[in-house]
Parts: sequence; structure tokens; C-alpha cells
Amino acid sequence: MAGVSALKSIRLKHRLSQYDLADLIGVRQGTIHKIETGARLPSVPVLVDLADALHLDDAHLGQLARTLTTKNEGEE
Repeated sequence: MAGVSALKSIRLKHRLSQYDLADLIGVRQGTIHKIETGARLPSVPVLVDLADALHLDDAHLGQLARTLTTKNEGEE
């Protein structure tokens, strides 16, 4: 899915808005937006909370973490 972050794609598969996901993990909607657009990397605790909220197993969590990190590094 060109132009759409991995996190956004997974979030949409779960039919969650940014507000819904933010509420589930205890962050602001703007934090989710920044993570999805690559403006911010999630901390390890936030990444774990995202994985829990989105029911990701360890393999998918690792893939999401690599995707977010690679996207952010490519924009520097």
C-alpha cells in the first residue's frame, strides 16, 4: 500500500480511528498521527502497547518496529 504506513494499515484493518487507538493505549491522537506519518518513533512501551491493542504477535511486532524505524531513517 504505497503512501500508507504499516501502522495505519493495521489500524484500519481493526476498524479503529486514530482516536480509538490512542484511547486504547493511553496516548493522544496526535501521537498516533505522528507515528503513522514518520514524524515520531514510538517508545518501546508505546510499541508494546500498540502490539497489544492490535493483537500483534512477536513476529508482526518486529516487522512493524522495523517498518517504522526504516521509514523514519529514510526521511532524514
